[in-house]
Amino acid sequence: MSAPLFGLVLAGGRSVRMGRPKAGLRYRDEDQAHYLTGLLGSVCEGAWLSVGADPASGAEFGDLPILRDRDPGLGPAAGLLAAWDRLPEAAWLVAAVDLPFLDRPAVERLAGARDPAKAATAALNPDSLLPEPLFAVYEPAFRAHLEAAAAAGRPGLAGVLARLRNRGEGPGVALVRFKDARVLRDVDTREEYRLLSGGVA
Repeated sequence: MSAPLFGLVLAGGRSVRMGRPKAGLRYRDEDQAHYLTGLLGSVCEGAWLSVGADPASGAEFGDLPILRDRDPGLGPAAGLLAAWDRLPEAAWLVAAVDLPFLDRPAVERLAGARDPAKAATAALNPDSLLPEPLFAVYEPAFRAHLEAAAAAGRPGLAGVLARLRNRGEGPGVALVRFKDARVLRDVDTREEYRLLSGGVA
């Protein structure tokens, strides 16, 4: 029996190049935090917004379910580990908050292609031909590998996915291709946002 699937919007980054929190950016009628949390929650059994460990982080999104990073030095892995602290038996469909082109068909495609027998099911990045760590489903089996990597000072999700996929460690990684590569396009700078702020339709 597969683990219940919940959504996790990763919004704990410092947004240095953007100069403002990416979770508050608007490409539609609502900011990314509300849009993506609602989107993932509509496909999964529920969804949380993952924010930094600072108590003030995410204060403007107090109407959303919030999970705080347990260790600010772990990057995106901190959010995923905090999610497992909350629901240890869950699988987590993770999406970065800076993916403005994510839509319901893309999330449904990833969730529908999920392989619970693998440690993770990740979108295939068409540019690098590697698993995309910030749009993926992480099964409970992934947690032990991530905890070990974090303890060894290598908490990067991409690295853990690569080791599971390429070295045969653990149950492996399933990959999902998307016809529209824009769903994996992230927006990191003010200029990129300015070009898209009129909408993404």
